[in-house]
Amino acid sequence: QAGGEGRGLFGKVLAKVIRVIVVNLLADQVGGYAARRVQAWEAKHRAHQGFHGGSAEDLLAAQPRPCALGKLRGQKALLFIHGTTSTTAGAFGRLRGTDLLPRLYRHYEDRVIGFNHHTMGASVEQNVADFFKALEPFPGDYLFDVVCHSRGGLVARALAAKAGGAGSVRLHIDRLVFVATPNSGTDLAIPDRIPAFVDRLANYVNMLPDSVATIATGALLSIAGSIAEVALPRLPGLADQAPGSPLLEALAAAPRAAQHFAFQSDYTASGDLVEVIKDRVADRIFGETKNDVVVPTEGVSRGMQVAPQHLVAFGRDDKVHHTNFFGHPKIARLADFLEAQR
Repeated sequence: QAGGEGRGLFGKVLAKVIRVIVVNLLADQVGGYAARRVQAWEAKHRAHQGFHGGSAEDLLAAQPRPCALGKLRGQKALLFIHGTTSTTAGAFGRLRGTDLLPRLYRHYEDRVIGFNHHTMGASVEQNVADFFKALEPFPGDYLFDVVCHSRGGLVARALAAKAGGAGSVRLHIDRLVFVATPNSGTDLAIPDRIPAFVDRLANYVNMLPDSVATIATGALLSIAGSIAEVALPRLPGLADQAPGSPLLEALAAAPRAAQHFAFQSDYTASGDLVEVIKDRVADRIFGETKNDVVVPTEGVSRGMQVAPQHLVAFGRDDKVHHTNFFGHPKIARLADFLEAQR
């Protein structure tokens, strides 16, 4: 029948059965397998790890070139750190062809590098260890300003917390520019939030009359939600971003020597169907909290002692969401922050 109490009933029952099996009975097996698959994906599709640079074109190339780290010792350099599932090219690619990137290269006299790293299967602590390990063959003092997107800001904060460095590598971070960083965490990293949204999608599907297609679609969505719930805690790079995680608590207690700047956005979609769906997804997860689809808006600057003159807050009319900050003209303020005198 097309409507009534029986509409989609079988699909709903099947979804609940799947969730009980995956979450309650097979959590370790399914979660462990899913986590290993994510790590395998990173190993294959994010194979280039570590520092890279050269020209602006090299910095944002799909196949990055290693950079000469020794020439950075004793002189301030600019470091780009990307966010979850991304790369330097993926996170900052919109800077290609703008006036901003050449301006930054001039200011730092070509001392501009990126740091590619795994963001799901590796913890922030592991990223920091890899950072220092890459510098070990070139002992000395390193001074960086950092532009970081999303989770990259947590890596930058963890690096800043190790001021002075380790062993023969002494690290100093002067300025930190947070762009859409989950400094207070993001609900997307809470295990039961994404599955709750996926279940919502399954409910929409299950509102349709029972059929092979709707039952199968609802079941697949329920499987995806259940897998996300049991796999996410086993992916340290994502678990680090949950509000109140041990990492965030440790960073909140760490001394702060770097000067902080921030870009954040309150995004609401209109027009484009895909963007509207993304926005509704975010609203489902974040509730009434303003967000950029991935990160709570005020969580970028809250608690980071970002002075009002050091904050660029995009409003809903700016149409800036989590992944397009670097395509907006106001991102040029980034250079103003980095070039300003103390």
